[in-house]
Amino acid sequence: DEVEPTNMLTTAAGATARALGAAGCSIYRQGKPGTFVAAAQYGNTEGLGELDDFLSRLDGEVLELETGRWLVLAAATHYRQSVNGAICMWRDAAKGAWDDDNRILIGDVANQLGIANEQIAIHERIVKLSRTDALTGLLNRRAFLEEELPRRLRRLERSGGTAWLLYVDLDNFKLVNDVHGHQRGDEALLFLRDMLLNNSRPRDEVARLGGDEFAMWLDEIPPEAATNRVKQLIRAAK
Repeated sequence: DEVEPTNMLTTAAGATARALGAAGCSIYRQGKPGTFVAAAQYGNTEGLGELDDFLSRLDGEVLELETGRWLVLAAATHYRQSVNGAICMWRDAAKGAWDDDNRILIGDVANQLGIANEQIAIHERIVKLSRTDALTGLLNRRAFLEEELPRRLRRLERSGGTAWLLYVDLDNFKLVNDVHGHQRGDEALLFLRDMLLNNSRPRDEVARLGGDEFAMWLDEIPPEAATNRVKQLIRAAK
């Protein structure tokens, strides 16, 4: 019944733990190949320790592990025969081993979570595509003006800091497309993107507003340093 992806997995973790009488449950999504990132968690995790090595052994079978006071039961989640996450649940080892019914149930839950994890991945890709420029991979006009810029302005109001907003475009860019073709025009835009990124810091932001128009937000920077940055950009463009 949940619509928001994070709430979906959190609800699933709680429902699974309660249904199987577990002390806790964690649901993971796959990060880089062979690694898992916790996406939702429910219950008591004290003394559980790291499960990375254990999770890396998951494939098609339900595995059991005793760590500290806990007896952990885990299964990989799949979508189209590819692992895309995992589910773990645990209970006090004093209660004895998990039985076959528990193993079957966590396997069934893992099958459903495999679909959910894929739906979340698709949702994230759609959100990213809606916020980024297809050619440069930078934030697009809507994402920058409607989301990123207001957020950064609010942060400046709280901090009382100083930031600079630069508007950058290419002179006579239309001639590049008309004379040399759109492929060369795209190369010029990508060169400008790289130049802006190479002259920015991780906390700055670069966006493509459209055509040959770009914006560059210099965060928490004094006027003298910002002026020097502009001079560097002009020199790099020559």
